[in-house]
Amino acid sequence: MGDLEKRYLVIFMFIILFIPLAHAGVFDKFMNAWESITGYGATDTTSLSVTINRVPVIFNLTSIGQQTITEQGQTFVTFYFDVSDLDGSENINGSSAKAQFNSSDSTDIRVNESCSYLGAYNTTSGQFECIVDIFYFDKGPMGYNVSVQDNSSSYVEDTDQTFTIAQTKAMDMNPTALTFPTVTLGATDQASSNDPIEINNSGNVVIAAGNMNITAFDLHGLTTLTESIDASNFTVNNTDSCAGSTGGILMQNNTKTILTPNSMDAGNVSAGGTVNTTLYFCLFSVPSSGISGQVYDTSATSAWEIAVF
Repeated sequence: MGDLEKRYLVIFMFIILFIPLAHAGVFDKFMNAWESITGYGATDTTSLSVTINRVPVIFNLTSIGQQTITEQGQTFVTFYFDVSDLDGSENINGSSAKAQFNSSDSTDIRVNESCSYLGAYNTTSGQFECIVDIFYFDKGPMGYNVSVQDNSSSYVEDTDQTFTIAQTKAMDMNPTALTFPTVTLGATDQASSNDPIEINNSGNVVIAAGNMNITAFDLHGLTTLTESIDASNFTVNNTDSCAGSTGGILMQNNTKTILTPNSMDAGNVSAGGTVNTTLYFCLFSVPSSGISGQVYDTSATSAWEIAVF
């Protein structure tokens, strides 16, 4: 091999050896330069966090004592409960609280969809006020529950509570003043001009047939007080009948007389227009002597009284 051939071989071998040795450093510098231009890197990192919402807790729910109905009306029951949220009181949804009363047979349900949020009293707890009504025909015991959500819609309720409602026998009647047309001495079978008296059960207890009475009083003259028409001249019946002393139940002065109309269930009679029972009155005999022409009423004695028991 000549000198020229030897020189080329050495140069060729030098280049082959030099490129691998120089390649790594040059490539790294090239990639670093490329990344600085494009913004792309071979690796990167990101932060990661997961928040687990904690369900609120209901406590300090008011223990509701025995309630008494309002005859022919509603009774409003006010009670309170507290809510604790470990994620902070600001996480309590103040517009989400509800309360509900349920009768033992689930026929009567009373609901408040928007209990009032009274606000937070520390960093994790707040208080709600609920007002729920019971009606005059509601019976006990009643179960009650409350519920609330937090701002993440986590829901919690307390359902294990009951209260009682006192049994109340009551009635409502109309009209409350009984009148008769102008009559003549010796007249018979004179029906009242404004009966029947309509009677409804305005309490929460069934009134059984026969558990009603009437106490009548003699009617005295407004002009001559010593003249009177005896209570025993009148009968009462739950049908429109005016036919002598046997056409109904004969009444006696200042004496409780048992009436036997149909039983009267407790219920919302005001909503359906139902009348539980009716009473008709008859002056079957006007005295033909011993009294004069004048107005006779109960102002000198006592108003007639109808009662249930």
